[in-house]
Amino acid sequence: MPYKKYGETFHKLRKQKQVPLVYFEEIGISKTALSKFERGETMLGFDRLTFALQAIDITLEEFEHHLNNFSLSIIESISDDIFDLSIRADDQSLLELSKELEESNYKIFSLLSQLARRQTDCSVEELANKLDEVRDFLYAVKIWGYYELCVLFHSVFYLEIDEIVFFNDLCLNKQRKLFNIPHYRTKLLDLIYRSINLLVQKGEEEWSSYLLEKIAKYQVPHTMANQNFKNLTLGYWEYRFGNHQIGLKQMQEAIGVIEDIETDAMANYIVNAYNFLVRENGKRATNG
Repeated sequence: MPYKKYGETFHKLRKQKQVPLVYFEEIGISKTALSKFERGETMLGFDRLTFALQAIDITLEEFEHHLNNFSLSIIESISDDIFDLSIRADDQSLLELSKELEESNYKIFSLLSQLARRQTDCSVEELANKLDEVRDFLYAVKIWGYYELCVLFHSVFYLEIDEIVFFNDLCLNKQRKLFNIPHYRTKLLDLIYRSINLLVQKGEEEWSSYLLEKIAKYQVPHTMANQNFKNLTLGYWEYRFGNHQIGLKQMQEAIGVIEDIETDAMANYIVNAYNFLVRENGKRATNG
């Protein structure tokens, strides 16, 4: 797991500031908990980490800078871990991650790690209860930030069609300011195109077209990865609802770029996913 660097960096800053471990007990962080964090054995919850940084007069932004030239934030690392393990179908590591996140007070991400497992010993009722907790969190959000976008990004697979549209609409209508921050914009675009792909897969031509048209109106700058995901999404939409051959060509071109710029695990995941979708669409056409 990538959390070791956070503890190590905090340890160096604490020693540099000459602040003893016992000092943090005054703000509710035991010597044992902080020692484990500094050794990379556990992760501090966001609130406790913020308090600990305040105790050594370091802002969260400064801390992230010290992590090695603006490397991934804690939330990014957690989100990337869940995504990476899920595309590799590594159920055992997802289970271990969920336990670690639960212990570190990242409960929602712990639940998402459990939901991402392909095979689980949880009953249908238990899984439904976990999903309800995630839903409750999403509906209670008043101010959307990177944390909330990551939760929604991982949750969208488990939501109903009307919920997928509702939350995407919410972000596009009331949270457009997120597009002004490059970091947030990239995640929001990932979320939107992932949602559109799901709607296309479910045969929702009207709603998928609605979101495609809406995002097109904003003329939002795209990273190379965002643009390629967009091209893949447009190709899939065309393949499903328009011209099969044109759509297939668009998807193949996008996948070719993905194989060049993405990791092997990501490229294989996308290739397998789209091959499956093409086969399923062929079956529907035959049965129809």
